[in-house]
Amino acid sequence: MEKSATTSLSKALQSLLRARRSAKAFDPSRTVSEDQLGELKTLALRAPSSFNAQPFKCVLVRDQGLKDDLAHAMVGINNARRVRDAPLTAVFLADTESWTRAEGSDNPEGETFQQRKRKQADVAFVAGAQGAALRKAVQTASLLAPTKIPEDPVLWSVKQTIFFVDHWLLSCAALGLSTAPMEGYNEPRVRDVVGASSRYYCPVVVPTGYTALGDASLDETTPLSPRYNAADMFFDNQL
Repeated sequence: MEKSATTSLSKALQSLLRARRSAKAFDPSRTVSEDQLGELKTLALRAPSSFNAQPFKCVLVRDQGLKDDLAHAMVGINNARRVRDAPLTAVFLADTESWTRAEGSDNPEGETFQQRKRKQADVAFVAGAQGAALRKAVQTASLLAPTKIPEDPVLWSVKQTIFFVDHWLLSCAALGLSTAPMEGYNEPRVRDVVGASSRYYCPVVVPTGYTALGDASLDETTPLSPRYNAADMFFDNQL
């Protein structure tokens, strides 16, 4: 890619990151087109994940009856209103048993979370005798010892899902759509509305659509919500 094109993309991304805001109200009369949804799905799925495991799902709630049910699971009138008025709400689900989904199988060997992740990690090494020697060297060298596989599958899957959520937020902003990421809700009830079993955990829901007329929160002249100073949040080498 030519330098000029790279510079243009960089400036566009910087502008997007500075401009993205959370909508306070949505216009219920405007819908998200199927073409927009298709592009959103493609872009959001470019999110990174550990071992490329992609341990997440997303349910797009568009049916008005289900939106009303989902609104009842929200904490606070404002959260409920956003869900009711937005043309769709993206319900993100972390798959806490993703290791059972191995190439479409149902984990016939009954592997544990740790075993499944270790097997995935081994794939990154060279195969054959050379690979075996490399793995042994890595395991015995203190400075190169493999990072301990996380023991909590819920925590691990939620961390991966947040990358997915962030890609959704930025992709929506790039396509001119507004979002309002929220975590104030009854989590088991949200899962019940979208038909998700206890295998899943919902870390965030994101009403998505177009901001309502009169919502000044997205006006470019309205000051951005405050953030802490960089000096208070970033540290060199140690906290």
